Amino acid sequence: MIEAGNIRAELLRTLQDERSLDEFDEWLTRHSWNMHRDSSPEAIALVGAIESVLADFDNDNIEHDELVDRLNQLLYGATLRVVRFTGSMGNDPVAISTSAMPSVIKFSVVL
Repeated sequence: MIEAGNIRAELLRTLQDERSLDEFDEWLTRHSWNMHRDSSPEAIALVGAIESVLADFDNDNIEHDELVDRLNQLLYGATLRVVRFTGSMGNDPVAISTSAMPSVIKFSVVL
């Protein structure tokens, strides 16, 4: 049995560079084998979503930055992206996008 909390803890370790993406993928494969027998629907859905993101990356459908964004979204439930543009008049407009309103928001600033 694998629980969503364990998956998120291992994903966090990976996103914090405590383990490689390959190591995480191997861990996920080992621990999710036959999970349909005894794991919660939340854990099953989370593993499916992670495997989909990893497959997109492996097949060169997404770049590394998007991989990290999508994994953060699965980890935290949403992402908030703030992008600052330097205006010609000295003002700096900001673009903000979010995918949902979770209890925890992970965001990155792109300058």
